[in-house]
Amino acid sequence: MESSESHRGQEAAALRKWFSSQKRFSSWAAMERALNITKDYLHLIKNGKRRAVDPGLRAKLYDATGLDIFKPMPRNLKPPEAIAERDILPRTKPKRRGAQHEIMELPFDLSKELALALQRLGLTIPDCATRYGISPDTLSKYKRGARHPSSAKNVKAIAAILKDAQTLQSALLKKPDNDYEKATKVKKLLVMLADELEFFKQNAESTRETFRRVVPGEDVGYITTLLRALYNEDQFQRWLLFSKYQMKSKEED
Repeated sequence: MESSESHRGQEAAALRKWFSSQKRFSSWAAMERALNITKDYLHLIKNGKRRAVDPGLRAKLYDATGLDIFKPMPRNLKPPEAIAERDILPRTKPKRRGAQHEIMELPFDLSKELALALQRLGLTIPDCATRYGISPDTLSKYKRGARHPSSAKNVKAIAAILKDAQTLQSALLKKPDNDYEKATKVKKLLVMLADELEFFKQNAESTRETFRRVVPGEDVGYITTLLRALYNEDQFQRWLLFSKYQMKSKEED
């Protein structure tokens, strides 16, 4: 079986040769935009630094180029190196100068996966950047899909974020909830809520009008009052006696 490095080289050579003779796309960036491919990911493939292993990506490249090397393969015929990239499969190169170099494949849809990971970890971009040793600006670009990691340091940091988020998610699914876990979930939800509300804080008045129209004010009042009551047991018990409100958002769902 050919190595992953050999496959990357073959895909890169075929893609560069095809691009030099085609007239549909004026540049690699134009091709990325037209095919809705994450920025710079196409450059990584044509330079032989990444394989096109994601089924969706392979389908786009095959439809655009007609190259058999990008033809999507049936699941049961996929070689080990073509496992979905979201599995973040560790790979190793042959030893060089007495050292072993590890390559980690990141998800093709990294922007979506990274946003989900930050939610699961309950971290803001600055907090996450500090914890995993990466620039906040760079992490923000990865989350927006404006860039894709290429340096070994950043690839390793992003892989660690995704792995930790997956580990946390698995642990939450396996263990029954207790009071600490429930409180931790609420804390993470508050971080997520604050991030979402920042949009309405920073944008035009029309966005806030939409918020008022979509989000029932009574629900906001109920949640706000409940959160305040939780910080004082006497106040909470009094609130509990008179609280009969049913959230409108639940009824709409």
